[in-house]
Amino acid sequence: MTAGKYVGDKRFYSDVCHLAIPSMLQQLLSSAMGMVDTMMVSAIGMVSPVGVASQVGHVCTCISFGVMEGTGIYASQFYGADDKENLQRTFGMSLILTLLVGLRFFGLISFRCIPVIRFYVKDPDVISYAKIYLDLVKFSFPLNTVALAY
Repeated sequence: MTAGKYVGDKRFYSDVCHLAIPSMLQQLLSSAMGMVDTMMVSAIGMVSPVGVASQVGHVCTCISFGVMEGTGIYASQFYGADDKENLQRTFGMSLILTLLVGLRFFGLISFRCIPVIRFYVKDPDVISYAKIYLDLVKFSFPLNTVALAY
């Protein structure tokens, strides 16, 4: 092995694997659940309402990722400065902010579900089925955002 060819030593790559593998497995499980969900929904002919409802969850996830990217910048700076106290504060802030995003979407679906769905589709049948689906899925928004922060 040429020394200039790699970023770090053997320990560095071991640490990266210890962090990356659980994250990859979590993503794999999440994707597999989404695939199973799609197959079950397609079996009953409700792909369109679930697709519309999934867009709401996708927007929630994107906003959460934005929050995590912002706090991640601070976290990396505090980590580099070996400032553990502020690193912990930043992680706490990330948890709180992502939880607030999830709770905001939970509230949005709880109280303004129909207008949110109408943003995506106008078909009354699709709206009514998407509302039923979102009424069940809305409970996962705060949980998923916190899981993303971790």
